[in-house]
Amino acid sequence: MTDVQARTVGDLLGALAGAEADAADIPAEDLCGLLRELVLDEGLRHLLFIVAYRSNEVLPDSPIARDLAALQVVGERHVALTVGPLAVRDVAQWLGDSLQQPVSEVLDLAALCHTKTSGNPFFLVRFLLELHARQHIWLDRAAPCWRWSIDHIHNEKVADNVAEFMLGELRGLPPATRHALVRAACMGSRFELRALAMCCRQTPAQLLQALRPAAVAGLVLPRDAHRHWIAVLDNNESQSIQAEFAFAHDRVQEAAYALASAAERPLLHLDIGRTLRDALPPGAVVDFPIVNHLNAGRAWIDDAAERAQLATLNERASHRAAQAAAFDLAAGYALQAVELRSEAQWQTDAPAALALRVHAARMTALRGDASTTDFLIDAALHHATALVDSQLDLQPIG
Repeated sequence: MTDVQARTVGDLLGALAGAEADAADIPAEDLCGLLRELVLDEGLRHLLFIVAYRSNEVLPDSPIARDLAALQVVGERHVALTVGPLAVRDVAQWLGDSLQQPVSEVLDLAALCHTKTSGNPFFLVRFLLELHARQHIWLDRAAPCWRWSIDHIHNEKVADNVAEFMLGELRGLPPATRHALVRAACMGSRFELRALAMCCRQTPAQLLQALRPAAVAGLVLPRDAHRHWIAVLDNNESQSIQAEFAFAHDRVQEAAYALASAAERPLLHLDIGRTLRDALPPGAVVDFPIVNHLNAGRAWIDDAAERAQLATLNERASHRAAQAAAFDLAAGYALQAVELRSEAQWQTDAPAALALRVHAARMTALRGDASTTDFLIDAALHHATALVDSQLDLQPIG
């Protein structure tokens, strides 16, 4: 590789993975579109791409599904692998390595663990940790070797799936930890400590203490070492320190989110959105995640001025997304703005209402939503015609 090629690759990776990049600002649909372009580029035919996804979470008619189907045109270079649950022999091999025992000695334990977890790797790891915590698997220091009680493990009640299992594990954490994890889950798979602390009405040091039980249990993981400074500096000294954490697995995030009821979640998102929005300096751009939080709680916004402000934020977000060619995202924000403005906008600011509907129609057309595009155009034409007629009526007759 030449120096120029190395710098080009480095610049590309730096742009995608730099400290300023935010994965929440890159829709999955756009990432798949980028992947499609790269895979179909004959100049990159010697580059290996690996795509991992849960097939049950990709709808057949979604843009992601269409992009994945398009990858098959590369013929024999496209290889689809279905990764299923672990088999009993795989569990036995893993337990043999973990417990430092011959595979033949752990076959009964492997069969039992496989039955309890259905061979789900993440579920299996958490289940084994739970068995150790309950002393059903223990280290015999006199031997020394690992021992276990098949009877106790057999009698251990286990949730039917990993989500229920994780819910049970999270409910065993202290209230302050659960309080923080619910809000962290609302913020995504990763969360910045200072932002979460604001949303929890705590200092970063207090939040670190609240998260400690979850970190010890391996449910959240630090993504850097910056957190160590927060514990020894005062609040003013640590203002510039950005410490980030991540959930150990998306199933952990989902379980933490499920700790809040469906009725509570919109209010949580609204509170988070308001807190992060109000903390921005004057004139700062309100980024996509903040707008998303506010949108999730928009049904609870009664103040007309705040609803108008959110509509404006959605319009701006839609235009930013359109400039990045993220048309599906742009259409979503535009439609949110139309909903928030409602029909009353035609009475108060008809030109702005028309411009918004035209933009929303363009974005829905670009994402392939013909029925919504037609609806927006018909509504806009009706009001635009009435607007022109009223202006003609006002013209003086000379």
